[in-house]
Amino acid sequence: MHLRSLFRVTILVLFLALGGCEKESTFQLGDVQNEFQSEIVYKAETDGFLVIHYSSNWMGDNSFIKVFSDSTQDPSTLIGTITITGTLMLPIKRNCNWKVVLGTSPINDFSIMWYPIIQSK
Repeated sequence: MHLRSLFRVTILVLFLALGGCEKESTFQLGDVQNEFQSEIVYKAETDGFLVIHYSSNWMGDNSFIKVFSDSTQDPSTLIGTITITGTLMLPIKRNCNWKVVLGTSPINDFSIMWYPIIQSK
């Protein structure tokens, strides 16, 4: 199974476990967004899940990503780290700012995906 499909399924399972399929539920997962870059601060317009995948063959102090999120203009609260290779799925609250910072090592694969939780119509 493709990694992005696996995360979509994982997020859907989490969402359903929280009551997302009950008749009273007024929330659903929105379309995945993936046009993000590292070192840029983004503001979450909705609650959602930030998914970051990172892979590097380089083993050293500079083979990492760090994810920061809080309410400040330049978030400084560390909420996740990957060293060498891995994937993070992090909940981000609406109106919080977030950014992804990369180390300086060569990268094999890197992606940032946002899965918004939106209110049903």
